[in-house]
Formats: sequence, C-alpha cells, structure tokens
Amino acid sequence: MLALRLLPAIAGAGAVLVAGLLARELGGGRRAQRLAAAAAFCSPYLLATSHFYSMNVFEWLFISLLALVAARILGRGMQRGWIVFGALAGLALLNKLLVGVFAVGLIGGMLLGPERRELAVWGLAALLSAESLRPFRALGLGFLISFAVFAFVAPRSTT
Repeated sequence: MLALRLLPAIAGAGAVLVAGLLARELGGGRRAQRLAAAAAFCSPYLLATSHFYSMNVFEWLFISLLALVAARILGRGMQRGWIVFGALAGLALLNKLLVGVFAVGLIGGMLLGPERRELAVWGLAALLSAESLRPFRALGLGFLISFAVFAFVAPRSTT
C-alpha cells in the first residue's frame, strides 16, 4: 500500500515546491513564494489526486515544471533551455496528452507577444516532443485500422 501512495505524495510535494520556485522566477519575494506554495498545497485538485497512484498527479507536476522552464527561458533568454523543455514535454506527453494543450497555449501566447523571435528555436523542442509520441502514432493507426474493419467489413445485423 505504501508503494501506491508514496510516488503520488512525492509528486504532489514536488508540484508545491515548483509553485514556489515559479513565484520566485517571476520576481516574487519570500512572502509571494510561500503564498504560491500554500495555494498549490490547498488546491482541491492536488489534494484529491496526490494520495493515490494515477497519471493526474504527475500531469500537475509536469505542467508545473514546464511552466517553470518556460519562465526561465523567456525571462533569462536561455536558448539552451528549449532542449530541456522539449525533453520534459516529451516525457510529459508520454504520461498524458493534455500537456499538449499547455504547449499549444504557450506557442499561441508567444506568437501574439514579443517572444516571436524565440520560436525559431522552438523547432528543436517540438522535434524532441514529437519523437516521444511515436508510440501514440502507432496506437492511433491501429485504432483507425480496427475502426475501419469494424465499420466496413463486419457483417451487418438485419434486425
């Protein structure tokens, strides 16, 4: 029982820590860091998902880490951070595909803002992320083939 609850608890604690680090990265003082960490700790979603083993608590941690890495890249101008972002996004996409919504939102925000110049480097991060989606492409193709066989080849009922 301990093994099923230890990893989600560690991931939940990591998400709380990353919330404080993100507040510091965005220019917040100690009080803002404590408030951000306390808000993350008291979040009903985190409280609900971090006491049992599921993909959801790890999704929270991955999105928080991606936000922290993106804030460091855009705030400090660290071009090499995109490699870390891409690798982390690839791992996160292997956990749950909803992380792609965060990445699309980040790209959209960058296209609308002055960070358009950063998108030239985005290709490497996107390539790393897309490469980790290879198993999902095979699964999607298998699903389409199964659907086609079921929908068009399977005998139809006359009732």
